Amino acid sequence: MPPAVDLARRYAEALSALRAVHDFDDWIGQFWREHCPAPVGAGAYRTVLGTEKAIVWYEGEDTVYGYLPGYDGCFCVPTDESLPEFPFAAGQPEIAYGQDIVISAGMREQLQPPGS
Repeated sequence: MPPAVDLARRYAEALSALRAVHDFDDWIGQFWREHCPAPVGAGAYRTVLGTEKAIVWYEGEDTVYGYLPGYDGCFCVPTDESLPEFPFAAGQPEIAYGQDIVISAGMREQLQPPGS
């Protein structure tokens, strides 16, 4: 069994990565447009979304377009837009010895229903 500090650290890393994904979704969401020009040429890059789906990215003169399968809209990110910095779990979070890690207050009720 792994030591508690390793479990706590790994969970903190996963939470950090999950928060970064949500922050990135919020950031890129501001560039979503309901109507986009038709893609021109071959896609420059692909972001795999699952086994059969991917966002296909095209580089325009002033804009990078990201087309999602099954949608008429796309992401339209200006080429002069700076990419934000998100705290992906690059380093290991500091966890002080004896520090409590709270996972979820709701879990306690699921594991021990009230009155049990």
